[in-house]
Amino acid sequence: SCDAENQSRFTVDAKSYVSSTLICKVDWVAETVGSQGPAYAARLICSKTKDGGGEFPSNVVMVPKDRQQILAGYDLNNLKVHQRCP
Repeated sequence: SCDAENQSRFTVDAKSYVSSTLICKVDWVAETVGSQGPAYAARLICSKTKDGGGEFPSNVVMVPKDRQQILAGYDLNNLKVHQRCP
């Protein structure tokens, strides 16, 4: 759902990744070409939006599924489908 209340909603741009619980700076991005197309892995430096508590590293993997959906998660074993929102 694209509803602003959706807890799995996140925003990605060249320098940041923001979710309902994290605000992250992009440290680096790697692109891997596969038989189904590219996959992207990003190393993030994050802080929690509610608790604070300092910065910590995190990872996110994104695999385009089609023009409106991606598979995304913290590793290849935990990818979930997400749709593009306006």
